Amino acid sequence: MPNQFEFDTVINRMNTNSVKWDVQEGQLPMTIADMDFKTSPAIIDALAKKISTRIYGYEVPKDNYYDSIVRWCTSQHNWEPAKEWIVYCNGVIPAISVIVQRLSNIGDNIVMFTPVCNAYFNVIFDNGRHVIEVPLDYDPSVNEYSINWDLLENAFSNGHASLMLLANPCNPTGTCWKQSELTTILRMAHTYHITVVCDEIWGDLVLAPGQSYVPVMSLPKDLTDVAIMLTSTSKTFNTPGLHSASAIIPDRALREICSRGFAIADIISPGTTSLQGTIAAYQSSDDWVAALKNYLWGNVDHAKEFLASSIPEIKPVPLQATYLMWLDCSALLSNGKDAADLAEYLEKDTGLLLLPGNRFRGNGKKFLRMNVACPRSELDDGLARLQKGVSDFQSGLAPAQSQQEDASQQTSK
Repeated sequence: MPNQFEFDTVINRMNTNSVKWDVQEGQLPMTIADMDFKTSPAIIDALAKKISTRIYGYEVPKDNYYDSIVRWCTSQHNWEPAKEWIVYCNGVIPAISVIVQRLSNIGDNIVMFTPVCNAYFNVIFDNGRHVIEVPLDYDPSVNEYSINWDLLENAFSNGHASLMLLANPCNPTGTCWKQSELTTILRMAHTYHITVVCDEIWGDLVLAPGQSYVPVMSLPKDLTDVAIMLTSTSKTFNTPGLHSASAIIPDRALREICSRGFAIADIISPGTTSLQGTIAAYQSSDDWVAALKNYLWGNVDHAKEFLASSIPEIKPVPLQATYLMWLDCSALLSNGKDAADLAEYLEKDTGLLLLPGNRFRGNGKKFLRMNVACPRSELDDGLARLQKGVSDFQSGLAPAQSQQEDASQQTSK
């Protein structure tokens, strides 16, 4: 089945306005959460059909859009949202920005587990709010994270907070929060009058066998009246360019506040292909997603085996969801060096681009994040570069780029 969808096919994305591939010749970006695969054939066909109309006017979501979301949640995650809970918006991050503006005041505090998606920090700071970090506990003996409940309750009770922003599953750790954990968070939120905004954009991409994702809205209704769920096709189907997302909000008062805010911010107008792409994804792409997840898990396994045999100093955190491997590089970092230093060295020495964990905060300064959503040959290239770069880094060699620059300067004298 993977061959049917051409996941092994390498596609040249240079000079295509790709953010990820806006790099120098010879560099290999395994950075932002963007897959190097063709999207679902159903989406490709739907967009081609739409473009062929040659009329690209204003559009509005109709029942078929909402029905597709209900159908996907029911078939894939065994819970059924009411259609009236669903509010269209142009993206998860724009929605978070509006929610921050409407449900908190300038100077307020927003609680987040860290390490976490760096885009959240930008949204919060740009809106004049502050972050209360609740660092996840990390056990280096098993490379796993857990919630420090005392720190969370202290942030809720003493932090003058109005919102919690929760990634479920978590980027970058790849953790799926358990039903019991989500229940405890929402109970605490009720106690301390906190609204919990759940970014569940990674919920479809649970890869580890036997692992499950629990949508926050699948919890009892007496808990979810303080919650807002955000989701989109953008990660599962690699369609951020469609600018289509949904806020799922059971509580009517919260829903009206957010709907009004989305309208004022003008993030409720679909693009030419937004609706058709979303409907095709959620109505006709089940087989593609199943094949994708199998391929991605194969990549994760392949990378883990390579690291264990060739770069044992790097310990991957056990990945449950996402295609972003969170690599513990503590054993490589000493004398004040951190992940940013290692990432810079790898780029100069091998052309491999990875994201330093510093930007995710928490204990991220000892981690690198590696995107493995690419053809296997591309992954092998990245792993080979990583092995060479780590070997050179440990040997204390100047990175290859610096050596070339020194040689060039010598030649010009």
